[in-house]
Amino acid sequence: MKFLKDVIYRCIGDDFNEGVIACGYMPKNAPRDSQQDFVIGYYSCFIILSGQGIYEDGQSGRIPLRAGCFVQRFPGRIHTTKIVPDGSWVEFFISFGKGVYEYMNRLNLLPEMPVISSPFDLSARTPLDALLSRLKNAVPSQYPLILADMQKNVLRLCGWDVPHPPEENTPPAIREACSLLSSDFSKNIPLPQIARQLNLSYESFRKLFVQYKGVSPGSYRRNQRMRQACLMLRSGITIKETAQMTGYADTYSFTREFTKSMGIPPGQYRKKHLENLKNNEKNPKGL
Repeated sequence: MKFLKDVIYRCIGDDFNEGVIACGYMPKNAPRDSQQDFVIGYYSCFIILSGQGIYEDGQSGRIPLRAGCFVQRFPGRIHTTKIVPDGSWVEFFISFGKGVYEYMNRLNLLPEMPVISSPFDLSARTPLDALLSRLKNAVPSQYPLILADMQKNVLRLCGWDVPHPPEENTPPAIREACSLLSSDFSKNIPLPQIARQLNLSYESFRKLFVQYKGVSPGSYRRNQRMRQACLMLRSGITIKETAQMTGYADTYSFTREFTKSMGIPPGQYRKKHLENLKNNEKNPKGL
């Protein structure tokens, strides 16, 4: 499918870096579309729908980019994004103000790494299309609500389970599927078996799940596993035990999947969390 550039920019108030709200599809076909030593004063992120490239900054080094990568552009951080100019690059971006980014970051809602592998199903673009359409047709009094919708979509792209649409509108079969996919990972129930339990063919189950949750059943379960793994590691459970309790056959498989999803190995994630706790104890906020 050939994508055309389709973007919209709006602003709440007069300060662009604080009030910008923007999103859209951005194909990049030529070498000039790469951005060398680029910096912005607001927060922007994008999901790569197709194409390859390299992200680089002074703190994170060089990170390969491919379809499915979730890339963040932090306010004030100089970075470079080089694309392979073969005509295949398409991204969907979301941008909002620096202050909104800072409060989300304080709540640990956003990944620390500028690039992670997103659990978002690249074939399920309905939520992205809906966000773009809403912003295009909005009047200024609606901008704050659309800003909240943007935050929800960013959370979905980086792995949080944000209901879409509202949970009360979700069919009972999908709610039951979410429960099965989110509990007792050690059983690792095959997805076709879950579909049979719901009296659905696997293809019907998958389409219905994507329609209401925005991701495939497999992506949803991987996301839930990673969230559970993060909580376990932060609570002091060993990597081996975490792997077993989240349904992985061995520590190697778990480490590979965790690193792919979170952008950092589990051991490093655990160590960084413990270091942050120690630093917070030594330097409590407000003192």
